[in-house]
Amino acid sequence: MIKRITIIGLGLIGGSLALAIKKRWPSVITIGIDRNQESLEFAFDNGLIDVVGGALLDVQWADVDMVIMAVPSVVLTEILIAFASLPVREDILFTDVGSTKRRVIDIFQQYLPEHFPYFVAAHPIAGSEKNNIQHAQATLFRQKKVVLCPHDQQEPTAWDRIKNFWTEIGLQVVILEAMMHDQLLAMTSHFPHLLSYVFMHQISSSELKNDYLQIAGSGFRDFSRIAAGEANLWADICCDNRDFLLPLLDTYQQELEQVRHYLLHKEPLALSEYFSQSRKTRQSWREEDTIRYNSASQCHDD
Repeated sequence: MIKRITIIGLGLIGGSLALAIKKRWPSVITIGIDRNQESLEFAFDNGLIDVVGGALLDVQWADVDMVIMAVPSVVLTEILIAFASLPVREDILFTDVGSTKRRVIDIFQQYLPEHFPYFVAAHPIAGSEKNNIQHAQATLFRQKKVVLCPHDQQEPTAWDRIKNFWTEIGLQVVILEAMMHDQLLAMTSHFPHLLSYVFMHQISSSELKNDYLQIAGSGFRDFSRIAAGEANLWADICCDNRDFLLPLLDTYQQELEQVRHYLLHKEPLALSEYFSQSRKTRQSWREEDTIRYNSASQCHDD
């Protein structure tokens, strides 16, 4: 049984995990580690964590059953190097929340090979543009998906225990190879963020910036919402997954050229057909997603 969990990184995801753990297993002791003292104090004062771990060296690792690394992949190398010299148990469980998986798996195997069998790479498909702990919520993961990416040295019991952990806090498990995860998330998450940032950069560079913003409505709000995310985090994610993002930029350019052709030659019927195809795909996804959500909600309630 998991009795003590250390969460490294107390932002929106780390903080929400702490709350979800407290809600599901009130007796589990949660230990928080973060470089931001204000985040640590907020987490402790508001009951998200039981122990302020401070630095890695301050934790009594012999008593810890599981580590959740809720930090960007660019910080992960430093953490894993530090773990190599810590007195942690051989069978301690490790999981993460990173948005790209190939790099995380590679650096874990490189810097902490003796614990690699007990590491399960995870990506909860949940979040918000509000990424600090003050916006953490226990229900952030309810009826959401978590992608787990197995590797060739996976210890079966560790896999089952970590898989059950994610399931128990309300997530639907999807199993993908790391390569497939990164390819799919490039299109469905990283690329939309990239486009939203580019759109807002275009506006911010315009002489009509203030006029645009003054008249902007719900369509602008919906499309630009994710550009409010933390810039450094998304720059790291996009660079990590650039081998999949670059071809998407090429095909997107081709799509834009097609639309430009329709506009240049004033072809409303062709443009309408183009839009209709897009609309049908969006509607189909929305209907299927609603069915999946309702089904997952019923199973969780049961």
